[in-house]
Amino acid sequence: MAQQGTSSTTAPVGTGLDLAAFNAMSEGIVVQSSDGSILQSNPAASHILGLTPDELTGRTSLDPRWRAVHEDGSPFPGDTHPAMVALATRQPQRGVVMGVHTPEGELHWLLVNVDPIPGAVDEQDPSVIVSFTDITEQMLLKAALAETEERYRLIAENSADVILRVIDGRVAWVSPSLTAVVGWDPETWIGRPPTDFINPDDFAALELDMPALEAGLTVRTRARILDPTDSYHWVEGTARRYSSGPQGEVSILIAFRDIDAELAAAELEHRASHDTLTGLLNRDEATERLTEILDSPGTHPVAVAFCDVDDFKAINDTYGHLAGDAVLQSLADSIRARVRDVDHVARFGGDEILVVLDGVRDLTDAERIADSVRRRVQAPIRYGHDLLDVTMSIGVTLVSPGEPIEALLDRVDLAMYKAKRDGKNRVRAVPPPSVLLG
Repeated sequence: MAQQGTSSTTAPVGTGLDLAAFNAMSEGIVVQSSDGSILQSNPAASHILGLTPDELTGRTSLDPRWRAVHEDGSPFPGDTHPAMVALATRQPQRGVVMGVHTPEGELHWLLVNVDPIPGAVDEQDPSVIVSFTDITEQMLLKAALAETEERYRLIAENSADVILRVIDGRVAWVSPSLTAVVGWDPETWIGRPPTDFINPDDFAALELDMPALEAGLTVRTRARILDPTDSYHWVEGTARRYSSGPQGEVSILIAFRDIDAELAAAELEHRASHDTLTGLLNRDEATERLTEILDSPGTHPVAVAFCDVDDFKAINDTYGHLAGDAVLQSLADSIRARVRDVDHVARFGGDEILVVLDGVRDLTDAERIADSVRRRVQAPIRYGHDLLDVTMSIGVTLVSPGEPIEALLDRVDLAMYKAKRDGKNRVRAVPPPSVLLG
């Protein structure tokens, strides 16, 4: 390092180990006298400030060439620099952020600490030691992050969805759209756990999403959110963990929207196409789907099974219509559990259930599947203290592409009645017209 320009009698570091440590520090160190003049500096100070030791020696905090600024970009007057404050008050100064300009015009950001030196008696005695770290990179990152967050905030504040940021389990920020979506003033949510506003019955489902959330995955879920009138609204949203800032602060960003109207529309659509008692497709919906199959045949045969409860009237007469309803609900559940997702199950009339088997090998395969359904529903059904033995007669046929739907339904109905005549609790198959003619 170049000569410091001060004698060893005025320096706070002398020779040997102390001087070696002073010169080896990665922090910038300058020693200033009682009038603010720099008496001594280490190599790190020269590197950070862009000045040689000789250029630093004698310069004061009041020198306008520093062009010092605060974090907000406002001027940082020389007499308020941390070194000058420490000289005036004889009190240490800690963690002061200031920006100074190098001779080349570059702005370097410094984190400054100042300690007074006891025993200084005249203006040439070392009076304070100033240490500083170059935090320019961190400040640039912070500025970029702030710009990104401001853009995000502008987007969030103008979004119809509710967007909130959760830190340490509490809401740190929430978008103004909260008021329009669920009626709350955003300030009501700040500082509170989101669970304060979620239906407790939804906690278990949300808890299942936590491992994926902790792993950094985006989680999509539904829950019911409380409004100020103590009513709940269904919302659908996404959540994801983010790390931001120099310290890697972890937060959870959540975005959700009200889906009450969508669910209501879906419910109406479901009611229009499904039987209220059993939840199966209703006759109209099943007829429509069968018509589509007849008009647009696939590459694999399609079969239809027509199921009728044996002696259903006797069940109603003996145990009452509620018992009959319970039987139909149980049968619907059993049949749904036996067939595949691609198959269609419909309540076609009082105790009649139609099953469309989409993609079978042949009529024999369809008959085998129908018989497995028959066996599945044979298990006794409990109603109150009674066990009801229920069986079904089932007719089966294959769809003949292009035939009228009435002809198809007449044929499978004929097969079902054949099963009834042959003793009930059995399956009978009738081939399609092309096979009969062949």
